[in-house]
Amino acid sequence: MNTNFHNNAEDFRALVERVLNGEATSGDLKRFNEALASDKAARRCYMEMQMFDAALRDEVNAASGERLEASGEAIVFEQEPPATSADSSNEKPSSRWAFKYYALAAMLALAAVMAVLFTTKAGVFEVVFVDGVERGDFSPSSKWISAGDQIVLPEGGVVEFKSEDNRFALKGPAELLVGARDRLSLTKGSIWAELEGDPVRISVPNGEIVDIGTILGVFVDEKTGTRLDVFDGKARMTSAQDVARSKVISAGQSLMVEGLDWRPLVGVADMGFYVTTAPKRLGLNFIEREEEAVIINSTRPYSAKWQNVTGSHGSHQLANSPVRATWAGGHTFGRGKSDTPEDAILNGGLTTKAWRPVEVKAAQSYGFRIPGTSEQGAVVQLSNLGAWLKSSQADKYRLTLFCNVVRRTDGPYSPIRIYEDATMSGSPIHQWNPESENIDTFIRKDRGPGREYYIKEIEYDFSGDSLVIHVPSGAERTHLSAIMLTLVE
Repeated sequence: MNTNFHNNAEDFRALVERVLNGEATSGDLKRFNEALASDKAARRCYMEMQMFDAALRDEVNAASGERLEASGEAIVFEQEPPATSADSSNEKPSSRWAFKYYALAAMLALAAVMAVLFTTKAGVFEVVFVDGVERGDFSPSSKWISAGDQIVLPEGGVVEFKSEDNRFALKGPAELLVGARDRLSLTKGSIWAELEGDPVRISVPNGEIVDIGTILGVFVDEKTGTRLDVFDGKARMTSAQDVARSKVISAGQSLMVEGLDWRPLVGVADMGFYVTTAPKRLGLNFIEREEEAVIINSTRPYSAKWQNVTGSHGSHQLANSPVRATWAGGHTFGRGKSDTPEDAILNGGLTTKAWRPVEVKAAQSYGFRIPGTSEQGAVVQLSNLGAWLKSSQADKYRLTLFCNVVRRTDGPYSPIRIYEDATMSGSPIHQWNPESENIDTFIRKDRGPGREYYIKEIEYDFSGDSLVIHVPSGAERTHLSAIMLTLVE
């Protein structure tokens, strides 16, 4: 049954009637709770039933002083007092007792459904990931978070939860009260929110935050106050003491408010305060052309969150994830007409001269210790991969290297080597050398006389916290064009 209240009002009322009369099946109860969890109108109806029940309780208690007891599956109440005269049994009950009788009947039915609802508490958020829940109303083993639940996290604790179009990640130490699907109260700690669905209000000690189609983070600290970081869209923060005073900030900005004194300070957004709801795929692209850099952030054909990098060295956090990419050694250049950068990688839109030799001082400034003297080359380090795995409940990740190999007869081919850390000490954990592979395993591309080259996609599975990809110097025939990480659950 579709549980939408407006489209199926009569069916929903019939369902409620069966529940109230004690005639509901287990399937009925399941649909009833689903309606409460997903439909505002159904919840409003339920709240009205609660209010009606409270009024009936007050009326009956005032009229008779009798007590209704309900526990789980059973409700116990006293019978009506016996008649006081011989002929009173033939009299119709007074309106006072008639009201009491029907009120009690309604209360019994309503108490029965309330007992069911309270023992199978309707959830407003689905739990995605839990680690380190300390105390509160929310059980670490629960698959749902209900309205009224308080979540208390210790240092290092994480809870990730979602509704239909909104996702949240709470990082400990933290205290969060879930008022409803669209209302949260954060008194301590940090919460990351990706809000593509209905607007959400987040109450903080200094005021209230409302999103405007936003990816944002909120951090509350007793000493420093409240910090709001916006990474996409906009968000508004309103003063706790004066609702007429508010401030709107946009993507890339932060807002700091200390105490109840409304003196907001605008700064630069920083992901470092939050555990983010990590994407399932991340990409690092070394193609330079601006039009390709825009397209590569789309979902074609790899559905990855791509980070475009330029320059001979640098460091970037990949999308909204804990993974950081650090590189030194140069980048590739796009040339020619290609529909997408992925098409350039796979179908021949790149020039053959890709990686420039790394500047040793620049590499050392990032902690790289490149082995040897003649194999300086280019390096890329991917770090914090363990945190990405943990936040997504994945067992491992897959590293895909997109390599552009120019097949020539003169000179050796440079191998691509993979290490576990920036020191690159010892033997690589993986190594790929195009010279040792059968040419039939490549995707061949022709670019005219003497310009024939081949594309190779290489995949490895890992579970460590860090990887370093090393492309030795003189790699005129082996180029690393892009890197993609995919979670494997």
